[in-house]
Amino acid sequence: MTENILQLVWQHKLYSEPLVTNKGEKIEVLNTGLLNKDAGPDFTNATIKVNDVCLTGNVEIHSRASDWFVHRHDMDDRYSNVILHVVEVDDKEVPQATYQSALCMTERAIRVAHELAVYPNSIKCYKYWSEKREELTKILADYIPELSEDRLIRRAYEILEYKKLWQSSIDEVLYYRLLRSLGANTNQAAFERLARTVTLKILNTSFFRITDIEAMLFGAAGFIPEKQTDSYVTLLKTLYEKYNAQFSLLAMERSVWKMGKFRPIARPEIRIAQFASFLESNKKYLSAKLLSGRSVEEITNMLSCDVSEYWKTHFSLGGKECSSESKKMGNDFKTSLIINAIAPVIYAQGMETNNESQKEKARELLRSIKFEANSLTEDWKKLVSPTLKLKGADMSQALIHLRKEFCDRKECLRCPICHYLLRY
Repeated sequence: MTENILQLVWQHKLYSEPLVTNKGEKIEVLNTGLLNKDAGPDFTNATIKVNDVCLTGNVEIHSRASDWFVHRHDMDDRYSNVILHVVEVDDKEVPQATYQSALCMTERAIRVAHELAVYPNSIKCYKYWSEKREELTKILADYIPELSEDRLIRRAYEILEYKKLWQSSIDEVLYYRLLRSLGANTNQAAFERLARTVTLKILNTSFFRITDIEAMLFGAAGFIPEKQTDSYVTLLKTLYEKYNAQFSLLAMERSVWKMGKFRPIARPEIRIAQFASFLESNKKYLSAKLLSGRSVEEITNMLSCDVSEYWKTHFSLGGKECSSESKKMGNDFKTSLIINAIAPVIYAQGMETNNESQKEKARELLRSIKFEANSLTEDWKKLVSPTLKLKGADMSQALIHLRKEFCDRKECLRCPICHYLLRY
């Protein structure tokens, strides 16, 4: 086993008991300690009992006992208070450690761990749910709030890192997250690139009309065709060439965009047109407006802008003209922008300013949006229904986080569902 796996086995007590020292003395583990992610012993403030004597101190973990010397811990004072040296292979005595013990997983744990590693389903524990549905559903229900919070925290760190790296205002960060979210999973990278090319700072340098905004966005995205098929395309091309010379808005290659099986309303060009219309009247006070919204309904109403006249009769620049129709964002898409852009930015603000009410506002927005039905949540829904009622987007975000960060990465040993299976 690798040291990372051994750390998880120790942390969650997934080992065979009783645990004994290399001298045959029984060890009672009262507290496995706190995992140390910095330099020094792997766990701090652990408590064990040996021969009726309680000891509190550090625990160091290695695949082989001799790694103590390979890593030169014998020369490092930080390892002077190691009360227990936990190893898989006990091949060398370590005099600095008070006690040393060889640790191994139970036979059941080894079998289940192997089955989880080779099981082909995207949810590796899928096969166990039929026999342990009630127990596993309860574990998952208890774990969902932590998963939901972890996803918000992770996104908040991404936002604050972007803000620091690009020395951005909160308006610019929100603009970036909104454009990024327009691409969903399919065109996220392309929209990120567009956001870094046509920045909010550029759009706020002057009082630009909708045609100016569309020229910059569509031109930089590479969507203005070379062949000028109608007067609007000609206008956008002329404006784009002007702003390209002024702001260096280098056009992206069309191949960057994935134009597969989208509903017409979900095409990247329509998403850009919708966002351009919203920006025309909101770009000067983006965060002041969207982040101050007190409810999901209030924020979705702010996003209810229709496209410009050209796009009411077109689905692509220079494309075939169709009958005129409104192309406002649908409610599901607007709530996806709240989930993936607005709520995380609100939470990040709360983290940055140590404002708990801001963080709670982000949580409440997610709780107020219906559970997301998609390929990442449907398998979980089948497993837990009808025992567990999946209501809000906080729960769907939790299950998406579990799927992406644990299941897809085969990090089963970090999951409490797996801990239960390995024990029972």
